[in-house]
Amino acid sequence: MIRTTAINLLAVLAAAVRAQAVASSGYMVHNDYTRTMLPSSASAIDNAHHIFNQLNSAGRQWGSSLAHNGVGFFPAIVPAGTLLYHGDHTDQPPTHPEWLAFDVEHAELFAVSRLRSSGTTRRVQGGLTNQAPAQKPVLIGAPSHHRGDAAEDSSHGHPAGPASVPECPSGGCRNIRGYFHTYQASRDLRVLYLDGMAAAKTTMGTLDSQDLVLCEDKIGNLSDSFPFGEDKRASMICEMLTDWGYDGFVRMEGGFELVYCDFSAGVSFLSARRTFYPQDKLSDEGQQIFEVFRAAAEHYDGIGAERLRIDFSSMVSGWLFPINLTNADPDRPELPRFSSVKQPELRAIKSQVSHACTLPRRFTVDWQATTDMIVKRFSRRFILLTSPNCSLYNFIEEIESATLTYVDAPRRPGDTSSLPAVDSPIDRGEVSITEEVLQCTEHFLLPSTKLRDLWETEDKLIHLAIETVTRDICTVLFSVRAALLKASPDTKSGGFRINTANSTEELRDAVKKGRHELRRLTKKLGWSEMKKISPCLPDEIMFAAMWPIGNDEDHFNPGCVKMNDLNFTRQRYWKFPLRK
Repeated sequence: MIRTTAINLLAVLAAAVRAQAVASSGYMVHNDYTRTMLPSSASAIDNAHHIFNQLNSAGRQWGSSLAHNGVGFFPAIVPAGTLLYHGDHTDQPPTHPEWLAFDVEHAELFAVSRLRSSGTTRRVQGGLTNQAPAQKPVLIGAPSHHRGDAAEDSSHGHPAGPASVPECPSGGCRNIRGYFHTYQASRDLRVLYLDGMAAAKTTMGTLDSQDLVLCEDKIGNLSDSFPFGEDKRASMICEMLTDWGYDGFVRMEGGFELVYCDFSAGVSFLSARRTFYPQDKLSDEGQQIFEVFRAAAEHYDGIGAERLRIDFSSMVSGWLFPINLTNADPDRPELPRFSSVKQPELRAIKSQVSHACTLPRRFTVDWQATTDMIVKRFSRRFILLTSPNCSLYNFIEEIESATLTYVDAPRRPGDTSSLPAVDSPIDRGEVSITEEVLQCTEHFLLPSTKLRDLWETEDKLIHLAIETVTRDICTVLFSVRAALLKASPDTKSGGFRINTANSTEELRDAVKKGRHELRRLTKKLGWSEMKKISPCLPDEIMFAAMWPIGNDEDHFNPGCVKMNDLNFTRQRYWKFPLRK
């Protein structure tokens, strides 16, 4: 009995050692000495900033447009009741996999009514217009798969030159009527969301997650099959997803779309309306294209209205695997590619996607919300801190504001507190930032840790990646603060106040070096939020009167207000109760 127990204990210990080895190395070694690649903690740490940004940009037009080469797969839900749209040249629902748009404008672009002629043509700017394509997510202005007569630049998939519009000789035209379809999800739809701009038909890597991972490099040469292998791609992926019990997959181009596999189940066909011919309305195609991208721009921060619920706890990311995602194009090192990854490794990733998709949906932690809290806390602050127009005084103020939250101030005579009288590093006269960095690092991760008992491997690795990012942020902030303290005139050893009364060359140099370190940090972070154009300067905010601050103009004509102008003298709008 003792021997059996010992053997069982050894087996448990061996399993624990193997699990730890898998977690760190990313490979499971089987009894026959073959290896299976799995997500690893080492990859989560090495690629932490990529993983952070992947989570933050998922389902968002802005970040996904900038980081358009996606390497992530997210099980998701399109909730029951969601409206979806389709443009076609028939008033009947499709009988094969087809594309549904989340925006009215996106689908209307493919529901245009046209006149077609085999006669002479005239040239116009703006795209091929002699026949509108059925809704296939091809490049705006590119010919649809129905058009075999369009000149095309084979290197880019664009039409070669301006478009053709038929001159209509008497009796020589045939009406091509467009139909705008509306559908509604009759139940929750199970979908796979592919991040980046996976609906973009390019040779830059936007299709890698579909063609190389899901389709195992069986699509063939994109230039040999118009429209860029889309029919085969949709058919292959839908066949696979249907086996998993899924309804389709969601991708993004200039707007989000759902490639739906079976229109006979899961969606209700509400209507198909005829669209107007161009001569029957004022607006032209330029206006229509503007409307498509205006609608897409409304999704910079997300599709909205809870139309796509992403299960972040079930994410499968190429960044979590010990693989080489380097782009072979030396001019675009920032764009990851699956093209250098070997087939066995690609199949291992696909196996992980299959595993994640066939498990029940978890929605354990909204990891995107965690990244949002961090980005909102620091992004505008970093833009100001790295600006050459940020004064020495404001620089130090911002550093203090970002760090002192996590520092326990020294005790003073008369302090009243029910907390135990434990000396802080400042009380002991120590300049130690270890504890403060730890508090700063863990702060925005605390809500997620309440659910730690429910975490699976993906949650643990995501937590590790985000923790690595926050540690980088907090380490730099506290290092800059320590350098400012050291350079501060008349500040005692172990002091906590940065003295700016008589700024010295040493203090100014510390600010200069601190700004340089923060610029290096922001480059490493690579947050898409910091690339947005702000209506206000870095030291301003868009301000509307908010009690108890605000003047009349802040309510009736809100605008940008300087940081130094926001104080308790700015209260003219509010009518305060009079004290008796």
